[in-house]
Amino acid sequence: MTNHNLQRKILFNNVIDLLLSIKWTQKITATNYDRLAKYSMWIRWGKATAALLTSGTVATLFASDSNLVKYIAIVGSLIFTALEVISNQFNIVKDQVNLFEAKESLWEKSILLTNLARKIKFTESVSETELKDWHLEYKNIL
Repeated sequence: MTNHNLQRKILFNNVIDLLLSIKWTQKITATNYDRLAKYSMWIRWGKATAALLTSGTVATLFASDSNLVKYIAIVGSLIFTALEVISNQFNIVKDQVNLFEAKESLWEKSILLTNLARKIKFTESVSETELKDWHLEYKNIL
C-alpha cells in the first residue's frame, strides 16, 4: 500500500469517526431539546391553570365567605409563583434556543463531513495537493 493510500485510508477513518460522533451528539442534543420543549409546555399550561384558579377564586371571594374558595385562591397563587420562580431560575426558553442552534450547527458539520468522506472514498487517483486539501478541510470542520 502506498503512502498516499495509507494516508487516505487513515483520513477517511478519522472523518467517519468524527461523523459518527457528531451524529450521536446531535441525537442527544435533539433529545434534550425535545425534553425542554415539553417542560416549557407544561410550565405554560401550569401558569395558565394557576392564573385561572387564582383570578376566578379571587373574584368569587367578594361573593362568598367559603373557606374552600380562599384555599383554592391560595393554592393557585402558590402554584403560579412556584412556576414563575422555576421558569426564571432555569431559563428554559433560552436553553431551548441554545440547543436548537447547537443541533443545527451539528447538522451542518455532518453534511460537510459526509461530503468530505464521499470525496475521499470515490476520488480515483489522489494527488499530494488533494490529500493536503482534504486534511485542511477535515481540520477546519474539526
